[in-house]
Amino acid sequence: MYYNRFADEELKLRLSAFGATLIIGSKWCGKTTTESRQAKSILDLQDLDRRLNHFETANTKPSLLLL
Repeated sequence: MYYNRFADEELKLRLSAFGATLIIGSKWCGKTTTESRQAKSILDLQDLDRRLNHFETANTKPSLLLL
């Protein structure tokens, strides 16, 4: 079950204004759950299988990461 947070509205405003945002906070506070409910795409740098590919893409053509 998901409980709406104050951050939900703030995130919605920032995503509509900037298109991307960085969420910082302590472990297990709901950052990933909150953003995944609103984001059109997610770039997970903790995915070790894809991490190196993400960094290589960022160095060659960063626009491909934010499709």
